[in-house]
Amino acid sequence: MKWIIPSAVLVFACIVCMSDTRKRYGGGGKDRVDDLYAELVDRNSELKQLEKDLQNAYKNADDAEDRFGSYNLPSSEYYASATAKANLIHDAELKTKVNTWIDASKAQYAQRIMDLTNLLKMMKEKKISADDYHYALKIGLTLPVIEKYQQQSMPSDAEIKAAINQLNESIQKMQSLNRK
Repeated sequence: MKWIIPSAVLVFACIVCMSDTRKRYGGGGKDRVDDLYAELVDRNSELKQLEKDLQNAYKNADDAEDRFGSYNLPSSEYYASATAKANLIHDAELKTKVNTWIDASKAQYAQRIMDLTNLLKMMKEKKISADDYHYALKIGLTLPVIEKYQQQSMPSDAEIKAAINQLNESIQKMQSLNRK
């Protein structure tokens, strides 16, 4: 599937203001993609709405997963306890009979929640896909911004050349003094 960034958003990203370049790009250890993307979001209502919608979708997905987990936990704990107790039974025939009851009940429960577990699996896959597209969006929108910065903020080579000349002069002086 080909992913297309809306041209209006891309154009907006290209013209974003780059006034405080030292503050924005100096130093290290920051996530520059997220920093630049946050600036774009602040300036674009479509991106602001997308971020709100995405956070809402993640919250709803997490809530649904938590609700199922809260529902499922007592049953899982019950079957673990029941199996542990059944294994304490010394009479082999009775132990087998009780374990058969437990296994049959667990199978019925698994069948009962199969649709929900399949939906949860699908939801987790959708969250991963949403993350992938979100990363791609951030990179796709911020690449033009960093490239613009690179073009507009590249220092002149004159300062470097002057420093090299000064170093060469100092080296020559030290060499001539060293020969005396």
